[in-house]
Amino acid sequence: MPETLHILHSNKKLRYIVLIFIVLSLLILLLFILRNTILNIVTDKKLDEFRREYHLEIKIESLKFSGLSGISLNNAVIIPEKGDTLLKFGNATARFNFWKALTGRISLDNYSMSDVYVVFFRNDSTDNYLFLLNNYQPDSAQIANDIHVKPDEDDPQISDKVNRIMTLIFNILPAKMQLTNVNICADINHHCFSFHIDKFEIEDHNFSSVLNVSEMDKVSKWYYRGSINRNERNCEIFLASADSQKIVLPYLGEKWDLHISFDSLDFKFRAGDIKNDLINLSGLASVHGLTVNHPRIASDDVILSNSSVSYHINIGQDKLELDSASAITLNSITLHPWIEYKPFPEAQLHVRLNKPDFPADDLFGSLPSGFFNNLAGIRTQGELSFKLDFFIDMQQPDSVKLQSELKRHNFRIIKYGNTDFSVLNDTFSYTAYEKGIPVRTFFIGPPNREFRTLDRISDYLKDAVIISEDGGFYNHRGFISDAIKESIAENVKKKRFARGGSTISMQLVKNVFLSRNKTVARKLEEMLIVWLIENNGICSKDRMYEVYLNIIEWGPLIYGANEASEYYFNKDAMQLDLNEAIFLASIIPRPKWFRYSFNGEGHLRDYLANYFRLVSSKMLRKEMIEQEEYDNLLFDVTLTGKAKELLKITDTIPADSLRDWELLRTTE
Repeated sequence: MPETLHILHSNKKLRYIVLIFIVLSLLILLLFILRNTILNIVTDKKLDEFRREYHLEIKIESLKFSGLSGISLNNAVIIPEKGDTLLKFGNATARFNFWKALTGRISLDNYSMSDVYVVFFRNDSTDNYLFLLNNYQPDSAQIANDIHVKPDEDDPQISDKVNRIMTLIFNILPAKMQLTNVNICADINHHCFSFHIDKFEIEDHNFSSVLNVSEMDKVSKWYYRGSINRNERNCEIFLASADSQKIVLPYLGEKWDLHISFDSLDFKFRAGDIKNDLINLSGLASVHGLTVNHPRIASDDVILSNSSVSYHINIGQDKLELDSASAITLNSITLHPWIEYKPFPEAQLHVRLNKPDFPADDLFGSLPSGFFNNLAGIRTQGELSFKLDFFIDMQQPDSVKLQSELKRHNFRIIKYGNTDFSVLNDTFSYTAYEKGIPVRTFFIGPPNREFRTLDRISDYLKDAVIISEDGGFYNHRGFISDAIKESIAENVKKKRFARGGSTISMQLVKNVFLSRNKTVARKLEEMLIVWLIENNGICSKDRMYEVYLNIIEWGPLIYGANEASEYYFNKDAMQLDLNEAIFLASIIPRPKWFRYSFNGEGHLRDYLANYFRLVSSKMLRKEMIEQEEYDNLLFDVTLTGKAKELLKITDTIPADSLRDWELLRTTE
């Protein structure tokens, strides 16, 4: 009896299983039969939401399933409400992994598209694509949470977010893809450029093709090849010209006056798996025959024959790190920097670079052509070593740390390049520039009747300028790290370039050897030339200061201490008194605004009294003046030279003519 009941129970259970199987099969069959109807209903709903949000007209001739895991779409068009067609294509098919789709992961296995046209148009206030950017306005609190504010424990960390992005990208990339007749065109304020591909195909992870590029009346062909491996999460691409021309990146010149061209580019990328809340991104980017031109970078084309970056980026829960295993190669020199960036709670940046002894000529021989014109062709002997340690917390910029040192070992200059820096020791012709334009040329030496040797310039003026511009001039080797740190801190606080850290050596080199154009190249070349002069005995400190006092601008087309003395006080530079000397030192940073230093009654403005007290007190402490001279200081001057004719007797002062006396470039 128990056995009979058991058999009946088993049969009943089996019938339930069969019934459930039949019902599920019918449901699956019904879904399969109605799959196109369901697909179009869901698609129409999503497209309606898209239309309402972005004000678009979207037309699709047909959309249907193809087999169990394929979708085909024919003749689709996207047209903005107030603009020309943005996108259209003829046919598209996609096959996805059915079993992965059941788990919610979309992974494309095969994808094809033909007759693709993407058109970007803008003419003044009319366009067909900016709505995509204008409508995307993420919540500011979310941005802060993602970037600058430490997330809650339940929120994904930086490494988790990056890993999800990498997973999404490599899952979307199909194992097999074919695109035919692809056209991407742009007409931005009547500047036209386009890209055309006859056929792009990924087969067995590999792809190669020719990209036809046109910009206005210029036509070129780019050859590219590469590979994508979803399982290994890596990709690489090689790009080179398919004709005799260099590859020129379009539109950058029209938009930003930036011109970039190169012979070939090689890029490799790999995203590792996340382990212990850490993900590693690694790869290589190398470019050959790179040419860059931009007025803020350099006045000429900057040319790098060979440059590459082998990178290893570690992304953790709260930081991004460039590992020191990374290598940056510029021609013959290779550097291994370590960089760590922490975005929250406030941004922190830490940079370390240690380059042990290496041939000095590796550095000077690797300088990009066009970037350091004065140093081009210089030959050196011996070895150099370099160390850099920089840290800044944006929340506490005053705590900035900077240690930088370029050491020489048996170093000497065998041959000067385009410029012989020893010219400082002899009489030479000097040209003054304003906004990159030469305005006056004169000799630094006896042929110029206004030239004054140090012993023919008032001690008051020599001391006041030293105190005001560079108190440690006779003790440093061209740079003052504390002044540079204070400059960085102040610029971070003001969120703009508000203060420089230039020494007299740097100002001298800038004026004598470099144009007044404010470029990245000029500043870097300035630092190298200063190092060469200061560390290799090319010129004595006294001679450097003598040249400096004879070339600096002291008013409208007024150059040198003696011209300034005559222009303001109708006397020789040797005859200046303490008040007059401090006044002349005060106007060096803004010599053309001297007229606004005076109030409506013709006396120096009150804010300059603070400057007079500051400079004179430092001169007293350094025993440059006596106590009696300090006590008798008037904090005022009377102009007796031609300058008084230009004096502005006004109570209105241009905002940028005032100097904050607390931020004077004054060092102990």
